[in-house]
Amino acid sequence: MSKKILKSGIYCIGKLLEFFTCLILFPKLRSYKKLRGARTNRRFLVFYNKENVFKVVKFSDAYGLKLLISLLGNKEFNNYKATLKFLGSLEFLNKHIAELTDVHRAGSYGSRYINGYDLQSLSMKQREPGDSGLLKDTEVILKIKVAVSELLDSLRSYNNKYGFLIGDWHLSNLLYEPKLKRIINVDLEGFYTYNINTKFNLYRIFENDLDWVEEQLKGFCGSIDFREV
Repeated sequence: MSKKILKSGIYCIGKLLEFFTCLILFPKLRSYKKLRGARTNRRFLVFYNKENVFKVVKFSDAYGLKLLISLLGNKEFNNYKATLKFLGSLEFLNKHIAELTDVHRAGSYGSRYINGYDLQSLSMKQREPGDSGLLKDTEVILKIKVAVSELLDSLRSYNNKYGFLIGDWHLSNLLYEPKLKRIINVDLEGFYTYNINTKFNLYRIFENDLDWVEEQLKGFCGSIDFREV
C-alpha cells in the first residue's frame, strides 16, 4: 500500500471521527456558530456563542490523531482532564488563561469566550498597507504593551520557580481582553501537549521556551509601535 493511499485512508477515518464527534456533541453545539475565516484553527473545529467556545479535535490532522491516541487510556485522559481543570489554579499563570467549562472524552473542550484582540492578527495588520483603526489609538497600544509586560512578568516568575514553562505561548493563541486589560491564552490543550509531565509532550518546541516567548512578545510590541497617523 502506497503512502499516499494510507494517508488518504487515515484522513477519511479522521473526517468520520470528526463527524461523529460533532454529532454526539450536537445538543451542546446547536446554539453555537462555527468559526470561519482567518481565525480558523488548523487543529480544531471551533464553535462559539456570546459566552463560550467549544473546540472539537480535527482527527483528520496528524496532531489531532496523536492527541486522540494518547487519550485512549483512562489514566492519560484523566491526566489531560486534570491538567485542564487545574489551569484555574496554576501559579502565576492562571490569570492569563481562559476559563475551562467542559472536557470531552476525545480531547475536545469548552472554555469561556474571550472578546478580545488576537495578537498575531494585530501584528500582521500593522505590516499591511494602512493601519487598522485600533492601532491608531495610542491609548489602546499602551494598554496592550502594559498587558504584554505583565504577562512576561508572570511567565518569568513561573519559569524561575519551576525551571520551565508549560503551554503554547505562540501569538496566535494570545488575546488582549480590554475589560480585564490582560493577555489571555485560549489554547488550553497546549498546557497538556506542551508539558514535560505528559505522554504527549511537545516540550521544547519553541512555543514554551521562555527566551523564544520573550523574543516574539517583544517583537510584537515593536510591530505595533507608534506611528504618525
